Amino acid sequence: MPIITVWKHIGETPLQALERARKDHHLEGVEPACFTGRLDPMAQGIQINLFGQDVFTKQDHYNGCRKTYRFTAILGISTSSYDPLGEITDIINITYDQAMRFHTAMLNMKGKIRQPFPPCSAYRYKGHPLWWHAKHGSLPSIMPSKEREIYGCTCVSNSSTSTSSTSTSSTSTSSTSTSSASTSTSSASTSSTSSGKPVNLSLSAYRRSVISDIKDVQHFSREGSDFNCEEVIKGWRGLRADICIWRAQYEVTVSSGTYIRSLVHNLGVELGIPAHASRITRLKIGGGGPGAPP
Repeated sequence: MPIITVWKHIGETPLQALERARKDHHLEGVEPACFTGRLDPMAQGIQINLFGQDVFTKQDHYNGCRKTYRFTAILGISTSSYDPLGEITDIINITYDQAMRFHTAMLNMKGKIRQPFPPCSAYRYKGHPLWWHAKHGSLPSIMPSKEREIYGCTCVSNSSTSTSSTSTSSTSTSSTSTSSASTSTSSASTSSTSSGKPVNLSLSAYRRSVISDIKDVQHFSREGSDFNCEEVIKGWRGLRADICIWRAQYEVTVSSGTYIRSLVHNLGVELGIPAHASRITRLKIGGGGPGAPP
């Protein structure tokens, strides 16, 4: 059974990434086919695609693996989707002390948590995904949740090369397991270090980056209209440029199904700091421990 690993780009849907893998590896007509581990439209990173017989049994196996992500926490702005693709819900000036409180709490995240599903997600409730309920104003008063586990979180030096500049290698191949997939970005990712701390961020520069990513969603996704991209861009353009916001970069290993954007948003709510996750990048699938592939 062919097991093809590709790099899903920002804006690209998981299905589009799967079809790109099919085309690049001349697997037209090979059915069934599926991908493992859905990434959000604004996320990028490793995606494993399975082709041929027994794919759905293998899909369950790979879906259960722990995952490693790199992401940037933006402090001072919260959104309805917990990432830049949602409506801006709050914005405040952030002090260094507030940024450091968030930073310390993020680094101390470890163990099992009960994580509510984010309102803009594919989790089905009463026959529809939660994002549909968010769009129609019918979200439940108590969001459904599930137990997740955080195995460890480290900070990444803010002087490190951005993950956005290391995703040019879009396809790699693994024939039998995720051992290759788990390490295929090792040369692209920069080293984690305890020296990284939150840094003040230019809102003008960040806004340009966000609008560029949202336009990628419009370009790649046939569902772009569902994300209300033009209104979201309008909201970002309307922000005052003198707001003091901060960023901090992290690398975290979590159990399958953990929403990174929810980790950032929910911690911000707990601390009274508007926050959202940006540039979520899946670096590794598996890599040892419970649920990892052989």
